[in-house]
Amino acid sequence: MKRQTRGERGAALLSVLLLVAVMAVIAATALDRLTLATRIAGSAATVDQGRAYAFAAEQIALRRVADLVGRDPAKLTLAGNWLGRDFTLPLPGGEGQAKLGDANNCFNLNSLVAETIPGRFSQRSAAMRQFGELMILLGIDSGEAQAIAGAAADWIDSDSNEGRLGAEDNVYRSMQGAYLPANRKMADVSELRAVRGVTPKIYARLRPWICVLPVTDPVKLNVNTLAPEQAPLVAMLLPGEIGIADARAALAACWLR
Repeated sequence: MKRQTRGERGAALLSVLLLVAVMAVIAATALDRLTLATRIAGSAATVDQGRAYAFAAEQIALRRVADLVGRDPAKLTLAGNWLGRDFTLPLPGGEGQAKLGDANNCFNLNSLVAETIPGRFSQRSAAMRQFGELMILLGIDSGEAQAIAGAAADWIDSDSNEGRLGAEDNVYRSMQGAYLPANRKMADVSELRAVRGVTPKIYARLRPWICVLPVTDPVKLNVNTLAPEQAPLVAMLLPGEIGIADARAALAACWLR
């Protein structure tokens, strides 16, 4: 039997140490992945729980709205002191806050188009004028307002033809970080930030006055729930006929009834 030399024994020991080191790295990697998977699972459970709470809040709000509408199906009024009021929702380990508002009292960006056939949208010039007028009433330059109204309508309509003062594919392709217009209904008001001409300052000024509803119907305000400070929305619908001051006075008179 041949004895191992000192060099052979050293090589064997080195091999064992190398194998142990590799196994340690593999074990550490597996542990890291297990920890990450556990955190992801925990985060997913938290998200699901949050969605469940949000759904529950929505159902409670819908029940509340149904009760309000049931009092007088012909109109929704301020009776019951519900508008803008915070409702506390008890939750396991804490509580949530919900606030009800009238979704009709805003400019629906999707009203800039009309759905001529299912899934096909064409520009609605009357709504474009209203949107432009709203921006002017809010202190935005008239030229900028008209250009933004045209570009916003082009963003939603189904074709790729630029409307008057509008913007389509070629305009957005030439921008830094090129992208294309959606050519579909907006899903969230934040999409307006991608429309040509909408600066952060303009968006911040418009945000309290605009909304995105799933329908493209023309804007129909509910004067029974409009607050005096929302007078620009009324003046928007009647340009040249009523100013903000007169609209505010009329709404204030309604609130005093």
